[in-house]
Amino acid sequence: MSDDAEMFFELRDEVSRDAQTYADAAGRERPASTTDEAGQIEVTLSETEGTTVVVGDNWQDVYRPGELGSAIVETVQQLAAARTAAWAEGLGEAAEETRRPSPTPPAGESAAARIQAALEAEPDGGAAVTRSLENVLAMLDDISANIDETFAEAFRRGRTTHSTTPLSRNLTVEVSAMGELVSVSFSENWLARTSGSQISRELNAAIAEARAATATSRDAGPFAGTPLAEYQRFLDDPDSFVDYISGRG
Repeated sequence: MSDDAEMFFELRDEVSRDAQTYADAAGRERPASTTDEAGQIEVTLSETEGTTVVVGDNWQDVYRPGELGSAIVETVQQLAAARTAAWAEGLGEAAEETRRPSPTPPAGESAAARIQAALEAEPDGGAAVTRSLENVLAMLDDISANIDETFAEAFRRGRTTHSTTPLSRNLTVEVSAMGELVSVSFSENWLARTSGSQISRELNAAIAEARAATATSRDAGPFAGTPLAEYQRFLDDPDSFVDYISGRG
């Protein structure tokens, strides 16, 4: 085995072990809820339902009406920080474990082998190879010309927020493109005459509505809405990449 080939396989094994470590860390338990110091705001995070907030009926003993929204967001941020810290700790523990690299897939199952098989099946092999090289160069030229705009659009989309105000006009919530709670503001007159349980109901309904409005963006692929959107199909369906390079799609 040449030095270059040996280096390639060593790199492949290292990537495999790292992937297992990160997968292990992601699967470890992290805190799902937290409360503020006064115990009047409880925040729970679900992977499927997002953020849920419970406001205690004695919240006015601790916060002025104008402070409640900020206190809720701070509690959400505390939970996020605790989850990040737990993930980092789990990653450190996972990294200490000895792992075997995953088996190398048979050469015939690789994309390169399938492209080669497709080209060999063509009646005019020389023309097929030329066409595949032209397709590769066209794709690389397209990526090179549009990569900066693609990253700019992806970052812009990541910074986009969505605000929801129910018909009651009692509150407004703002969530990020990923559905994370960014800000909450309330009608102070409404707060003054409303129980914590009612605040919780209306707040959680508004958060759910805002998350639903961002679901399309959240579920979209990384290239959606960018100049390189057509290449998303290669990530979703590796067979389409083989078809593209070999000139069949």
